[in-house]
Amino acid sequence: MLRNKKGQFFAIYLVLLTLFMCGMAIFLYYMQSKNVGNSMVSPTTLLDLKDKQEIFDLSEKNIVLSASKESGLAINQDLNIFNDKFIEFVMKPEQEDFRSFIFSNMTLDGKVITEATVASPESRKAVFETRGIYLFSIENSALKVERKHVGKSFVLRAPNKKDANFISFVDYDYSRAYLIDFDEINKYMPK
Repeated sequence: MLRNKKGQFFAIYLVLLTLFMCGMAIFLYYMQSKNVGNSMVSPTTLLDLKDKQEIFDLSEKNIVLSASKESGLAINQDLNIFNDKFIEFVMKPEQEDFRSFIFSNMTLDGKVITEATVASPESRKAVFETRGIYLFSIENSALKVERKHVGKSFVLRAPNKKDANFISFVDYDYSRAYLIDFDEINKYMPK
């Protein structure tokens, strides 16, 4: 009978010791966090970039489908007419968000394209026509859309610059290739 009571006391002792040690760890963490002199980079910029890229991808597919439908690509399979229609759709005023996503902090094939270089609508149109951001081809009764090595390059800085802060250099590549079947183009109804 005496042996069981010692075991009960030991179990209570272990629980109290564990709670005390957890309390000490939390207390020390709290006390030391006040003395840390650095500032962390916030990931919200990258999360916003990812959200904008998803919207960009949807807009891109909508523009490709609209240009395909209007150029009659499923019937005549003429990529020159389609490419002209695609650039026409991209340069419409309602596609400003689409263009601003591409041209802000842009890198093309690993080279940084400054925003001053593509400030005017004419220079933006020239980038689409000559630099070849997009490659279009027809494969097995489908349109292949390929976005070349397009990305973004920028620096993330911590909000509090008086503390030690560790900057992060970001190179974000959003190249992509996908197929759009001609049946999908024929069924597409522009909004």
